[in-house]
Amino acid sequence: SDCQVKEPVLSQSCIDSVDKPLCKLNQTNVVLLGTEKWAAVVKDPGTRLGKLCTTAAQEMEVKDQYRDPVVTCNSMGVCEEERPCQLTCPQVQRASQIVKNIRDNSRLKCGDSLWSACDRMCVQTRMISAAFSDGKCHEITRESRPCHIDACAREDPCRAPYSVRLVLGLGGLELGQWSAKSEIAISTSISNAMDKNLGVGPGDIAVRLARSWFLDEDSPDAAAGTHPTGKTKAHGLKAIVDVAIASKRENASIADETTENDEHWRIWGNLTQLGETPNEIDKRCFDE
Repeated sequence: SDCQVKEPVLSQSCIDSVDKPLCKLNQTNVVLLGTEKWAAVVKDPGTRLGKLCTTAAQEMEVKDQYRDPVVTCNSMGVCEEERPCQLTCPQVQRASQIVKNIRDNSRLKCGDSLWSACDRMCVQTRMISAAFSDGKCHEITRESRPCHIDACAREDPCRAPYSVRLVLGLGGLELGQWSAKSEIAISTSISNAMDKNLGVGPGDIAVRLARSWFLDEDSPDAAAGTHPTGKTKAHGLKAIVDVAIASKRENASIADETTENDEHWRIWGNLTQLGETPNEIDKRCFDE
């Protein structure tokens, strides 16, 4: 599949990169050179056989886009484009008067990008942007967190040798109330409820599906196919959630493996049906 990126935001304005004090010496005949930067969150890193994220980012429609933009993607959920820019001193003065204009956030689609896909470096990134009076979304803050799902897990299954699937029933909720922020709330709640020794964070939890939940679909008759389901009023929402449990030896060397205390791993006992202890699975992964 192809990589998909979200709408880019301005992460560095031209005025933030030019040498503004030069305009104090000559306010009319000086042209200041700088660099403008745009950043886009990766929605889906795709696969190695699909379109690369650099290509997908280059194809995004950005205001005043140059013919051959320089785009880099860091495999941490973000692609950035650098482009040369220039400002005359009168333009510097006008650019200095650009201010935040959050009333246009909705129109310009600024705000919370939400978390990026879990990329190959096992990191997710989230950007907060706001509308400014120049008609562009400017990046305000950026944060990152570790993750072990999606591309990270596909790149090296030994990073997260355990995956637990949860089916959650949320009574009283309607499907129309579900949103991307609902997924964040679910991930955070599950992470907070889990044993801290497992080291599971919100970035290790992925909501795969959310749909209406009908009580009659959980009856034995429905499982046998003798009773039609979905004919009653929806009881709430049903969410399918995957929890990735990363190897605690992801960053350890093979030489350190025999020094681990097996007592530390007993919390994994109910999570494997492979007949191997977590230490044995980790050792096999590192040996391979």
